[in-house]
Amino acid sequence: MNANNAVEPTCPSEDLPTFVKAFSVSPELQKTYTATPVTEQLPAYDEKSYPVVIRRKLFDLKPDALALLDPQAQAKAGLKTFWVDEVTLAVHDELGNVLQAFVFEKNTCWNLVQIEQWSVEDLLNEHVPANETPLEREVRKASIYERYGSREEFPLTQYFFVLAQQIDLHAAEQGSAAGATRAIILGYSGMSPALEPARIEKLLLTYAESDPQAKVLLSDFYCNQGDDVFEKPCLDPRKSETIMQQAAQQFDSGMAYYGLGRGYADGKWGQADIPRALACYQAAATRDYAHALTPLTWYAKEGQVPQPGISCL
Repeated sequence: MNANNAVEPTCPSEDLPTFVKAFSVSPELQKTYTATPVTEQLPAYDEKSYPVVIRRKLFDLKPDALALLDPQAQAKAGLKTFWVDEVTLAVHDELGNVLQAFVFEKNTCWNLVQIEQWSVEDLLNEHVPANETPLEREVRKASIYERYGSREEFPLTQYFFVLAQQIDLHAAEQGSAAGATRAIILGYSGMSPALEPARIEKLLLTYAESDPQAKVLLSDFYCNQGDDVFEKPCLDPRKSETIMQQAAQQFDSGMAYYGLGRGYADGKWGQADIPRALACYQAAATRDYAHALTPLTWYAKEGQVPQPGISCL
């Protein structure tokens, strides 16, 4: 038979998951039902080092371009899949070393129209900080995915936050205080799963003696037990206040002095104490904690300024 008269394989299914199951293992179906050209999407940095994507048209796919669709290849590499939306299938591992999305479009049959490459390994090799450790690199990787999520313009947006938290937790398990605090804060944000209170406390206790943010978060934890929108009175005011004071003294931390200021201004640990709060805000500002300037300015407009002889601690 002349090649030009060859009969195209019939559409295996109107149901996309069923179609993909057949498409993933059939070179004939892949050839017939892959758009020409396919759009390839890649992560990149722009001239301001902001994470963006670039898209290009591919008229000829590399032989292994669709390899990750094969269930056997996925199983061999320990990969998983999930449907991002009704037309997008993601193939991934747990830590973002592999992350691809395949986008299909319905015509007379389904067609593969876009391949999204979301591994950020190439980005990690750009703008590398001096003397960066493997753990710091891992946290930077999480931050890249978090930044893609914060743009809220990709089908994988929600997963980017989940993935960032998974990477941060993995870094925390390997000894990263930044990974621990970032994972907890992501849980508080609602963009990633909230961590169980016992896990939050364990992570914070692990790093509270070496990291000021961990100690500040531990102080908050004893007020709200990991519920960041907790609006009831502080559950353990004395413990929470003592830990925040320790954080300020132990680390000479502007962030902790600011936390003390907010606590005294809001009456978090008892009666509100504005003069003491102002002393704490001033202590934070002298340690270059810029957020402290906002309440100092507001209270100054109200005629209240830090008073000599009143100490934060």
